[in-house]
Amino acid sequence: MTLWPRQVAQRWAGVVLYILAVVTTVTLYGRALHGPLVLDDYPSLEPLLALSRLPPDWSHYVMSPTGPLGRPVSMLSFLANLALTGPDLWAWKATNLALHCLVGVLIFDLSRRLLVLTLECKDRALLVAAFLAALWLLHPSHPSTVLYTVQRMTILSTLFTAAGIDLYLCGRLSEHDNRVARCAMWGAYLICLPLAALAKETGLLLPGYLWVLELTVLKGLGPQSLLRQARWLSLVFCIAPMVSGAIYCTIHVDRLFLAPNLLRGWSMVERLLTEARVIVHYLGQVVIPSRSMFGFFHDDISVSRGLFSPLSTVLSVLFLATLWIVGWISRRRAPLFACGVLWFFVAHALESTIFPLELMFEHRNYFACFGILLAVVGIIIALPITHDVRISCVGGASIFILFALVTASITRDWQDDVSLFTSSYQLHPKSPNAASALAELLTERQRFHQALVVLRDVPVAGARLQEAYIKCQRDGRLVDNELSTALLDAEPVLSMYAVTGMVELAKLGLDKDCIFPPQQIIQLLAAAVHRPMIHTRNRFLLHFYSAHYQWELGRSNLALASLDAAKRADPSDPMPLFLASGWLNQLGRRDAGLNALAEGREIAARSGKDYSSIINSVAALYAVPPRG
Repeated sequence: MTLWPRQVAQRWAGVVLYILAVVTTVTLYGRALHGPLVLDDYPSLEPLLALSRLPPDWSHYVMSPTGPLGRPVSMLSFLANLALTGPDLWAWKATNLALHCLVGVLIFDLSRRLLVLTLECKDRALLVAAFLAALWLLHPSHPSTVLYTVQRMTILSTLFTAAGIDLYLCGRLSEHDNRVARCAMWGAYLICLPLAALAKETGLLLPGYLWVLELTVLKGLGPQSLLRQARWLSLVFCIAPMVSGAIYCTIHVDRLFLAPNLLRGWSMVERLLTEARVIVHYLGQVVIPSRSMFGFFHDDISVSRGLFSPLSTVLSVLFLATLWIVGWISRRRAPLFACGVLWFFVAHALESTIFPLELMFEHRNYFACFGILLAVVGIIIALPITHDVRISCVGGASIFILFALVTASITRDWQDDVSLFTSSYQLHPKSPNAASALAELLTERQRFHQALVVLRDVPVAGARLQEAYIKCQRDGRLVDNELSTALLDAEPVLSMYAVTGMVELAKLGLDKDCIFPPQQIIQLLAAAVHRPMIHTRNRFLLHFYSAHYQWELGRSNLALASLDAAKRADPSDPMPLFLASGWLNQLGRRDAGLNALAEGREIAARSGKDYSSIINSVAALYAVPPRG
């Protein structure tokens, strides 16, 4: 009974600490909710934000173009935002923040369960869990997830994954094998797993986290019948899919991994070697969160061309191999540490391995961060010095304040596009994305000289094309040979940055806002279209704008051939057919024009998008009654 007041004090301290963390998180993030859209926000969210309310055909917006599973759970959440708050970006980001805090609640409960299993002094579990959840909530690596609007996909996937883990633990740690316990375990796989995966594909890692728990903190616990049930579930939902997936990937390795990685500018092996350095950087961000380690753009990372090029590659590989081995062999003696380490590796199994993605984004460390914090806390609470209440309080408060200060600095940058892109460029001056974003911002403010200075040392084709665009805005013309095809020699694989530059220049020329020889842009587009590129949609754009220039020069056959090439590049877009129909009408080829219009209508109907105004305007050229 003498311990009872101490138990109550620790529990209340844990609750107060967690509430303080939530209040601090909301305060720090709240001032940044008016921040800008960035990168993947545009293709995924701009079509929705352009609407004033939920459209009748909302079901056409349920599938996202950014993932193989379509991420309908996340897209439905954005549609719900549109229905309830309209296209108010502040409300959309506020929803992200609310979901982040909800994930924090699940992290709190998950931490408490794991600590009760591993701590000798159970009375400390709630307080330590609150501290762990507070660190996760306030961690400086999370602003680029919470405030990057489209990364609600990551937050929702993590939410359902954490809910699945909590639900599984409820059943797995039941004292008796009964229907409720088994339903909870099955529910984790049959309900939470699909929801997590359909929010974002990283939700497929849920069985991996459960497997880690079984190998570490759950080993030997619970009724034997539930343990057998857990093994059976692991076999069905984890081991069997892994083996099947490995076989499928091995058979299709060239189409899935080898060729796409080469299009990114590296081989599959080079990507793996580079990711070793990236993962070590993620670790550093979690453990030593200094401001200089962060920044929204990380596309300035050099690719590891070999095990010793650069030397940090082999050091990173050795470090990660050692960490994994130590985590594996410490499963019995230090299960909490082992759980955290193996958790971290599972969290990066998809996005930081052989899949042909960009090399680094901080949102990939969103749930992985919890694993490292868990491992570090597991080490700290094992130290005798932590039993001293005063030392523990001072140390914990210091870490809490440090995290809050660094996070405050980052969220301050997210308040508007000027501060975000300026700080991103200062932290990563060699990043093409950071330089491009800042130069575009400076151009909009007519600070042309500063914009050109920002791009001067960026060695990619996109930067040279953006320089030409800035000169167009400044002078209204380009000198001869400014659009030479030699611009493309800076990158063997044509990037989206370069394609965007060519498209924007083409628009300026067509609108007569910039004077340059049309033959130069035609030659540039023709050279670009034969280059390797990641996105086939880029090839469509190049053909489409080439067609416009060929038509302006009176080369009708070449213009129609370019439209046909654009149609082949993206058969789901009816615009080449509508444009061809109008041009064929001008050429007096009425029957061919009507056929193109009819085919375009069929494609438009299948697309689910509203092309009615374009269809009606083209149909009017033929004096036929317009249809839907």
